[in-house]
Amino acid sequence: MRKLFFRQRGGMLPSAQRDMQLPATQETIDSSSAVRGLELKNVTVCYGETLAAANINLQVKPGEVLALLGPSGCGKSSLLRAIMGLEPLRDGSISWQGQDLRGVSVHQRGFGLMFQDGQLFQNRSVERNVSYALEFGPHKLAPAARKKAVGELLEMVGLSGYGKRAVYTLSGGQAQRVALARLLAPAPQLLLLDEPMAALDRAWREQLVGELRRIIRERGLTSIYVTHDQDEAFNLADRIAVMENGRLLACEKASTLYRQPPSVEVAKFLGYECFLGPEQASQFGLELDPHEVLGVGELGMQIVPFTADEPSIPRARVLHSRIYKGLVKARIAWEYAGQTIEAEASAPLERSGLLPAGEQVGLALDQSYCCRVPAAPAASGATSRTLDR
Repeated sequence: MRKLFFRQRGGMLPSAQRDMQLPATQETIDSSSAVRGLELKNVTVCYGETLAAANINLQVKPGEVLALLGPSGCGKSSLLRAIMGLEPLRDGSISWQGQDLRGVSVHQRGFGLMFQDGQLFQNRSVERNVSYALEFGPHKLAPAARKKAVGELLEMVGLSGYGKRAVYTLSGGQAQRVALARLLAPAPQLLLLDEPMAALDRAWREQLVGELRRIIRERGLTSIYVTHDQDEAFNLADRIAVMENGRLLACEKASTLYRQPPSVEVAKFLGYECFLGPEQASQFGLELDPHEVLGVGELGMQIVPFTADEPSIPRARVLHSRIYKGLVKARIAWEYAGQTIEAEASAPLERSGLLPAGEQVGLALDQSYCCRVPAAPAASGATSRTLDR
């Protein structure tokens, strides 16, 4: 029987894949209250008595890209595996398009998962890796249709003409492109990407992240992207969920998270190193609410010239300095009201040169690298990685 195709925002996919549904036996939530897309309610994932993710609540709307951002071991990959169905839930629920996924097997969910190393089949050529899911099962296509689909996928990821190549002859970046094409071949309803660029050097990462963003946007693919790299997260995602020690610290729009972190804990993870209270900030001419602090990011603290008759300029003592990308980066100690604040301050190399330890310098703030943060800590939730019995 001839297969029919339809176009999905820039790609040709078999019509059978368009209509893929979860098993009819799954309980359906009332349509008036159902959340479209993915929803996690109070999800807890454990390995024995060790807590991997605790009481996670998230929603991912259709077509949205969510980045799970956090340090290694924070639970983000465990959460991704639970969504895929590879890890059982200790508590909570996961639903897709309003249907509870409890009891739905991995292959029935219709999701696609991509790991760091791509996990290509070494005994298959590039085109046969991409065509794997189209050779059997519910996504099987006739040979001519399969060849056409594989050709379009390889063209989409920039590998036209590579179909006959053995995968062991590919560079790391090329191999990840093949893995991405294979992931997209069966038209997954949800993309789950587990640090797919982590093994690549920065030049390859930056190029592939840009191409991945283009593909996801063109096809309107609902996606979750796990990473510890902030640049990747802010480049790709509509929203960013920050995790640490199994807890969800924040979930905000990428466009506002860096400028308006919801807590000091999140701000520290995003790279704000120094935090000034209202009195300290006032020394730089800034007024803060009594219940907020000023987070100072990289390049936020500036070294400026001063003279003895300029008492209004805060002064600090240099602890040590180094040269970095045309700047002098100095570790400074600023004493105010009986407190000593250590921070990194910078100045153009041509203006100051290396600064000897003990030298007095003037300080100023560049507000474009600063943010206001609520002084009160965010709700801590679970504080232990061991499950309380």
